[in-house]
Amino acid sequence: MVLNTALSPIMPVISSVTITRLIGESAVISWTTDQAANSLVEYGGTAAYGKLVSEATFTTNHRVLLANLVPGSNYHFRVTSMNQYGLSASSGDSLFATPVFGSRPSGLRQRNGHGGRREL
Repeated sequence: MVLNTALSPIMPVISSVTITRLIGESAVISWTTDQAANSLVEYGGTAAYGKLVSEATFTTNHRVLLANLVPGSNYHFRVTSMNQYGLSASSGDSLFATPVFGSRPSGLRQRNGHGGRREL
């Protein structure tokens, strides 16, 4: 018996999970998948999440807006994508902090020529 593995459904592979836009009350989470799949982001103040945003459109380039965030707060999140066969994959837990109004986002640092760091 010969099995054609090209016809066997496989779960999507998630890569390049990034926060592409982070301001006081919102963030855009982006990622790619190796096949068309939907988009879901779970997020919250702990790794238990508690909130989610989803987009049913099947795509390989995913962007989900998280709105109504609290400035100056830490958020855990993970992304999930499910393909047309109902097979899904999820990223690991990640963390970001929303900036306080009037400040720049945390985590943007640049090394100076003397081995120290300075805020951008």
